[in-house]
Amino acid sequence: MKIAEARRLRDEVFLRKSVRKYFPAQLPEPTLAWAVELCESAEAPLGGEAAFRVLSGEKVGGFGLKAPHVLAIYATPWPDAILSAAFRAQLACLALSAEGIGSCWMGMARPSVKDRVREGLPYVIGIAFGRPQEAARRSGPEEFKRKPLSEISGGRTNDKILEPLRLAPSAMNRQPWHVMGSGDALDLYVRRPNALGKWFGDSLMVDAGIALSHLYLSMKAEGVFGGFAREDFSKRTRYLFDSEKKRVDKPCAISPPSDRYYRYVLSLKTQGGG
Repeated sequence: MKIAEARRLRDEVFLRKSVRKYFPAQLPEPTLAWAVELCESAEAPLGGEAAFRVLSGEKVGGFGLKAPHVLAIYATPWPDAILSAAFRAQLACLALSAEGIGSCWMGMARPSVKDRVREGLPYVIGIAFGRPQEAARRSGPEEFKRKPLSEISGGRTNDKILEPLRLAPSAMNRQPWHVMGSGDALDLYVRRPNALGKWFGDSLMVDAGIALSHLYLSMKAEGVFGGFAREDFSKRTRYLFDSEKKRVDKPCAISPPSDRYYRYVLSLKTQGGG
């Protein structure tokens, strides 16, 4: 993605909202094809197969609102692939928002039986979208209801790069991610799933993919994104967090992914970093 486009989408982060009321009229076919193309053309940071299809909102149940279209996301049933698919779809949501098209992630949406598998890939989640019957954008970031930055970043209170991450949408607005940094990378973590099992685990990886897309756009827009990487934490020092997400006072040499509460997802290298 070029820096100019990253800046355009990064700026949309501060305005986009989840839209829950739509006009019933369908969008033109070229617009629907464009929505799919936005997803398919985006980079998959952790690989994995994915497919994206537009379904009629009338054929998708369980999501509690009426929308003319649902962007159905299918992916290989493993965490990295689900994260990558969500990353790509959130970039599309931001692009749609910039064109006045509303959208809303719907974790409980379920398509009809015939639409639950595409290209051999199972359905993961859907995004309702269409022409909004309510305000499609916020007036500014002050309208967001989100955790303070310090709660998701080891105590930082003012960081231009991390602010788009803080504003990312998530299921039940739980913001289950945490970011830690050094001079050469930002490391993203996500809350470990609980006893609710696979559905909750998949939902967490969707949230992590959305958050990752915002962090990527922020770094790309500022010209400091140096690529994605999986780190070997045996060679780097990181801090662990307790159940209240507060940093433990001393650095720890063991791998943060072994922490009881969070699992390591991915690192975003800074430009020129190792």
